[in-house]
Amino acid sequence: MLSRQWIYKWRGSALAVLSVVSILFGRPSVYSLFLGSCFGLLGECLRFWAIGFTGGPTRGIALEAPRLVSAGPYAYLRNPLYLGNLLNGMAVAVAGSGHLSPGLAALVLATSTLMLWAFYRVIIGLEEQFLGDSFPNEYPAYCLAVPRLLPRLSPAGPQQGRFSLDRALFFEKSTFFWFLVVWTLLCLRVSQ
Repeated sequence: MLSRQWIYKWRGSALAVLSVVSILFGRPSVYSLFLGSCFGLLGECLRFWAIGFTGGPTRGIALEAPRLVSAGPYAYLRNPLYLGNLLNGMAVAVAGSGHLSPGLAALVLATSTLMLWAFYRVIIGLEEQFLGDSFPNEYPAYCLAVPRLLPRLSPAGPQQGRFSLDRALFFEKSTFFWFLVVWTLLCLRVSQ
């Protein structure tokens, strides 16, 4: 059985595998590409906002948290990066399913989303344990106030952390690169 640490180390691969499958086997239409890109832009905007608050510690292969961030998107949900990734996964699944029957397209979307959720659920559990151990006085109250993955309608307080555009640009640049590559390849596969 795979360890949670191994899954955490390779957490970026789940979305990469889904993207490769969508590029190789998908048959995007103009409509599915447009609809998928809406999910993708929403997911990437959420990731960018979150990275602007957390920066490097969320990008490493080892768990790390110099402070508990509870501002920005973290005031609405505890895992904005994983929600962003789920949206990005949904995006490539939707984009690649343009010429499938509606039922089969829905099945592809549901299967992709459930597989990503199962993968990220393991990682979220590991992170929650780490943050609970690292911030035993703050983290339990934060968990009570802020939902895991479905955002609140209003921000919870108190909020700790500050957004840095420089930090967001620096730490999200590789994701931007791969985002452009995936969507360029999907565009090249569009058929009417």
